[in-house]
Amino acid sequence: MLSARQASKLIHATDRPSEQQVMWVERQLKTGKIVGVRSKKANAPWTTTATAIAQYMAEVNLPDPAATANSQAAPRGSAELGDVYRDVLKDYFLAMIFRRGQRARSKLFGRAVAVGQVLTLLTIVAMTVSAISPLLAAAPPEHTAIETWIGENTGRFDIVRYHPGNPTPEGQGEQIRVEYRYSNPGGKVVKTERVFTVVGGRVVGVESF
Repeated sequence: MLSARQASKLIHATDRPSEQQVMWVERQLKTGKIVGVRSKKANAPWTTTATAIAQYMAEVNLPDPAATANSQAAPRGSAELGDVYRDVLKDYFLAMIFRRGQRARSKLFGRAVAVGQVLTLLTIVAMTVSAISPLLAAAPPEHTAIETWIGENTGRFDIVRYHPGNPTPEGQGEQIRVEYRYSNPGGKVVKTERVFTVVGGRVVGVESF
């Protein structure tokens, strides 16, 4: 287990954290932003783990979702990609923390951890390429038509999921159920689910649930 001071050393990358830095870590522990435990004894100190610190550092180093708020549609699979980043970053920071705690050990151990960190970064790159490659492929015309309709009627939006489409009764188009989020005029994010009927690359019908 790590004390707030020890956690502060890891987070702030210093052997002598200031009292302000230690107090900041204690606040993160109290609010639950950093997972910690505390006994029921009066004035008992907070403690945490290296894994919890790595998890916190991974969270704060993920791309800010607000950075894509002005885009029309977030890349499909962004939530899944975010989970991948989070797990890989957590392992990366955990390796860094473990390495710092083993500075007095052999150089061979240090090299092994360094190699592990390089492999972790290469894994991030490989996963990014594999995740983005399908996104760069041309979107189906039905999806393009649906996103155009949503953009014209809501402005900012984020596609959550496209369900498999079904042919229309007449067989001339396709009906697709879509889950998405959008911001209303008051700025509130609304999640909705609708069935779009697309014929000839144009939305001709919308049914809300």
